[in-house]
Amino acid sequence: MTTPYVFDVPPPLPRKASGIVVALGIFNIVYGSLFRLCCGLGAFLASLSASAFTDFLESLARMQGREMPPLEMMLSGPVRSYSMIKGFVLLILGVSLCFGGVGLLRLKAWGRNLSIGVAVAEIAWVLIDFGISIFFLYPLLAKMGGGFPQASQMVLNVVFGTLSALVKLAYPVALLICLNIESVRRQFEPLP
Repeated sequence: MTTPYVFDVPPPLPRKASGIVVALGIFNIVYGSLFRLCCGLGAFLASLSASAFTDFLESLARMQGREMPPLEMMLSGPVRSYSMIKGFVLLILGVSLCFGGVGLLRLKAWGRNLSIGVAVAEIAWVLIDFGISIFFLYPLLAKMGGGFPQASQMVLNVVFGTLSALVKLAYPVALLICLNIESVRRQFEPLP
């Protein structure tokens, strides 16, 4: 008797991430953990400790018989609240970017979706932050002077603020472009 040969179909090979996906995943983790988390934590903790610092500077100004300088006025009220909100937003973006990077390295669709969502949120946050800086923070900084006339100080703040916003937009825009390349997008589709 002859037995028929039964050919088993081997299981599909695990997919390997392309170099661009690995690079984006690693950069998401590094950028999210080192930059965004550190900046967010720094802004959040600085705003929490600002009240003690402001109290110290107010007592120092009273002992010297003068008014509270503008820098110390910036540490109180709305600027302090904005700093706390900014720190919280940067922390959320940093943690989300780290998780998105892990998802990219594992070729999970949620990692790609989360990374795209974080990139869009970061672009929105940079634009909001730039608007708040232009219309609220930079006029306060211009009043402080720093040895320049007020108009020159305002122009200088706006120029450097614009350059800073453009630098902050570079990675989220590059992430959006790279994650929407057809060959990269196909890597995250479910296997047939």
